[in-house]
Amino acid sequence: MARELFETFTIAQALPTMAIVTMAAGLGKTTAAEAYQNQRPHVVLITLSPSILTHNKVLGEILEELGLQNIDKSRTRHNVTKALKRSGGNSLVIVDEAQNLDADCINELRVAVRDLGRSGLVLLGNEEKKTSYGSAGNKGGSPQLSRRVMARTTAMKVYEEDIPTFLDAWGLEDSALRTAATIILKKPGAYGSLTETLVAASMIARGNNRSLTVDDLRAAYRRRGEGDI
Repeated sequence: MARELFETFTIAQALPTMAIVTMAAGLGKTTAAEAYQNQRPHVVLITLSPSILTHNKVLGEILEELGLQNIDKSRTRHNVTKALKRSGGNSLVIVDEAQNLDADCINELRVAVRDLGRSGLVLLGNEEKKTSYGSAGNKGGSPQLSRRVMARTTAMKVYEEDIPTFLDAWGLEDSALRTAATIILKKPGAYGSLTETLVAASMIARGNNRSLTVDDLRAAYRRRGEGDI
């Protein structure tokens, strides 16, 4: 899954073009975006919140990540465009939690970053398909967006082939532990949920001066209010 996301980021940055990623929560899209930013130059990553939803605030966040102050709010788009061009081309702006954006804000981002800034734009969001984000790039969405979206990546569950690698990375060798961990991975929250559960379970094991057991994992999962495995 990380490889697929990296390919999407690379395409968007190299052409440059616009891409949309829709994934269920906990599948690692934010982690992949952070890893890509750390490995490639000219990559801006912003994360939206309920207080950052208007186009001026979103563009202001991009400007700040580019190391500039958003002093004149009336020239925010101009300043973002100018800064992206100044970077030498092949810049990429990744917007996480993009499902919170409305159609007007998405279009403003498209104009400022992709059309005028000549930079790649990737919108990362969850599975809320009824939002403007969810329909962006589809036939039922905005025509201006549909014809500019080069790549769309969708994932609603963990890829089976990725599970052994993730479990190996955590050093889980016991078959009972791996089975229980796999069950958690296939529940809502996926990688994020299992990571938090493993951290809590490891603390339980250390507190009892022993290695991690499947009972620790089950106890940690219950304590997180997730029920039984």
